[in-house]
Amino acid sequence: MSALSRLPRHIPRILRARPAHHHHRAYSNGPELNKFVQISEEVREALASKTPVVALETAIYTHGFPYPANVDLATRVEAAIRENGAVPATIGILDGIARVGFSQSELERLASTAGQKTTVKVSRRDLPFVTGMRHTTAYNGGTTIAGTMLLAHMAGIKVFATGGLGGVHRGYPEPMDVSADLTELGRTNVAVISAGSKAFLDLENTFEVLETQGVFVGTFGRVGTKVMVPAFYCRESNIVSPNILESPTDAASLTIIILDASHTMGLTSGQLFCNPIPAEFEIPSKDINKVIAKAVEKARDKGVFGKDQTPYILNEIKEVTKGASLPANIALVLDNAKMGAQVAQELVRLEKEDEGLTSSSSTSTSHFMPPVTPPATPPLTPTTESSTTTTTTVPEILVIGSLAIDQTLKTTTKTTQLHASNPTETIETLGGVGKNVALAAHLAGANVRLVSAVGNDLAGTWVLEKFRALGMDLSGVKRVDGGSTARYVAFNNSSGELFVAGADMRIFESAQMGALAKGEMMKKGVKVVCVDGNLSKEGLAEVVKAAAELDIPLTFEPTSPSKSTRILSPTLLIYPSPSTISLTTPNTDEITTMFTHAREIGMFEREDWWRIIDNISIDSMFLNISQLSTRLNTDLFEGGIIQSAVHLSPYFSRIMVKLGADGIVLVQLLPPGTSTTSAALPPGAIVSQGTGAVAGVMVRHFPAEMISKEDIVSVNGVGDTFLGVVLAGLVKMGMDGVHVEEVIDKAQKAAGLTLRSPESVSGRVKEVGWR
Repeated sequence: MSALSRLPRHIPRILRARPAHHHHRAYSNGPELNKFVQISEEVREALASKTPVVALETAIYTHGFPYPANVDLATRVEAAIRENGAVPATIGILDGIARVGFSQSELERLASTAGQKTTVKVSRRDLPFVTGMRHTTAYNGGTTIAGTMLLAHMAGIKVFATGGLGGVHRGYPEPMDVSADLTELGRTNVAVISAGSKAFLDLENTFEVLETQGVFVGTFGRVGTKVMVPAFYCRESNIVSPNILESPTDAASLTIIILDASHTMGLTSGQLFCNPIPAEFEIPSKDINKVIAKAVEKARDKGVFGKDQTPYILNEIKEVTKGASLPANIALVLDNAKMGAQVAQELVRLEKEDEGLTSSSSTSTSHFMPPVTPPATPPLTPTTESSTTTTTTVPEILVIGSLAIDQTLKTTTKTTQLHASNPTETIETLGGVGKNVALAAHLAGANVRLVSAVGNDLAGTWVLEKFRALGMDLSGVKRVDGGSTARYVAFNNSSGELFVAGADMRIFESAQMGALAKGEMMKKGVKVVCVDGNLSKEGLAEVVKAAAELDIPLTFEPTSPSKSTRILSPTLLIYPSPSTISLTTPNTDEITTMFTHAREIGMFEREDWWRIIDNISIDSMFLNISQLSTRLNTDLFEGGIIQSAVHLSPYFSRIMVKLGADGIVLVQLLPPGTSTTSAALPPGAIVSQGTGAVAGVMVRHFPAEMISKEDIVSVNGVGDTFLGVVLAGLVKMGMDGVHVEEVIDKAQKAAGLTLRSPESVSGRVKEVGWR
């Protein structure tokens, strides 16, 4: 039994709610392709690191399957992609924003809108309307094959797995009903894996149109045999496949060849790879054709045409077959997802092998990586310890994390052109989450050391010189032979909005980072350790274990939604252990992702976790909910942010959720002996009283300074600046009990200074610190 399902009745239902999506705010680094399209952090990072990615449609969930069966199918399809070595990029419309990549909670929320008037089926024609109207009507939408292809191509995703392709409807040209899927395949260069076209269509005319549109069509089968194009429920139609693919490698090779030739010649058509339904789920044509004929006839009699016809006919087939068509439909979707992941894997492998040639990897938006050439700097004495050391003083704060080159290219023309050289202005700075946090803590007056790594290359030399110039301690930064210095490259449009980016942070995922961190932590005098999510799971586990053994308070900066889960493990120490992770500073997307992952891996099944949760009486907290503004109530409580933080609090005794323009919300477990009387509490604090090892849990909101849009220069490093100043406060002021006002106030002021600065950490932070 899940611990969530056995929460006692006295805990309000709101605690049981699953967290919902929250929009990107100032402290969040959530990526946008443009103001109408958002790419999830996981998908963005996968594309940048050349990890296989497979696009998935959502019309099947909003207009094909009822809720909650659609949630189950969506989860299973994404799992099939992951199990076969790729990252799923589910594409759809949520709250009027086109999204490439959904979190589990976002997917559940979209699926739950199936059948609502504001949930629409979105093809190319509908996309500008549903996104453009978002400030008037927040439409949700399931993207069709055409809509999904278009958005996948914008994001740079080359492989798309779906169920069945649309096509020419029976009776053509009366009515003249041809799916937009066919024309999209004729003008958008994406490889689509499907079980052929849906069986109730006019298949002969459908494939004639595909030929007219210039679409490559191939079917998985055995060379030397007569391979027929599949027909959705049936493994074969009466149409001979023009091309045969024996394996995912064949499909990937053809994709690369076609992409290369298409771009060279200025062509744009896509590819259709037909994958027959697994034999055990096939419905023979003699059994299904009569059912289809009746369903098509009934649709005509009812006057159902256009985009409503496909879901209507599929539902009729399901009703007539008494649900027998449903397992077949699910099986072919899952099998196509598996095949899509395999094709995507092969495509990435072949691209990497062919990296030195002019191929799709050098022209795709997802793999656009402008060369990073650091300015020539006289090299340091190579790899000697003394060459990178500025001090031997044991630091108060140890920050373990990334140190990188940040390069921003901003186009100087109004229009950014794909597959072309764009004139740009280039800004090159020193970056990295770990570096930003360490620098902010240093400027705020703390003695801090960064534990990081750079390659033994020219870029590493440049980074060390820049870091030294900031007056920082270099003794914890090691040069790694054979490693590449980390880089983050952003390509912005003329308005300064992110167009595409790439990140190479592999050096921080090496085994050396965990050992290096442990060695630094063992030096006496370290008061606080902070680690960012760029380390590997193994590296983070080593840091957590060392902090527990040495009894040093540990802070975790999640870095991004996809990296925020790396530190989570069912074996993490539970409060009131002094070695429980003492602080984490997620944004709303990261706390949601952490909660979902923790639930999935069983972190809320432990008896000691349950005892802490059961001892916290939160009735009084929710009775006093009016102390927060109405807007924050909706975002934090109905959206599930507070619930997520409360659930995670036995593992992270203090959680500061960054709300961007809305400030900070603090969720903190109170140690035994803490007074929870009204007189002892600070203004605005909402507290539930506990028993035993926990005196209660406190929720406090700290509003942010109001900053006009005109004064905002860059959001880069704002959250890192906040955390760095908080860490300085930990060692300078102390944060025991509930007296945290001054620390958070200074940290927010410092974050505001960075928000107004082109630097990732404003030099003016020292004005608000503890020097």
